[in-house]
Amino acid sequence: MPDAPYAERMQVLQDTAEKIEQKEYYTPLTQSDLDLKREQFTDNSIWLGNEKAKIKELVDTHKQHIKPKAEENTKLLYEITTKQEKREGVIYHIADYDNSIMVTYDENGDFVESRRLRPEEKKGQSRMFVPTVKAS
Repeated sequence: MPDAPYAERMQVLQDTAEKIEQKEYYTPLTQSDLDLKREQFTDNSIWLGNEKAKIKELVDTHKQHIKPKAEENTKLLYEITTKQEKREGVIYHIADYDNSIMVTYDENGDFVESRRLRPEEKKGQSRMFVPTVKAS
């Protein structure tokens, strides 16, 4: 009954059906339908590729934005964990031969660390301390 009006076809189907249900099902596609879907698939793929590239660019930009804080947190965590801070500057090593230790002070005169004298440093205890004076 392909030539019959839609309403008449529907009436015949309802009158002769043993069971009527609503569900998903598949039907075969014509070649022109397949061509249209392939074209739409290609368009969608191109669009998605462009959008993913935009997202990647945004993520990369945002990563660069947050990178300084992340690096600072890494440094802070290290300092908290080790209870030490890395500094750059002049330090002074002073040998304490009586106690066999080398004491280190920073340029402000603050204690930095101490350690045992190394064997080659112990040999120097017999020499006299002579400060160097720069000529003006």
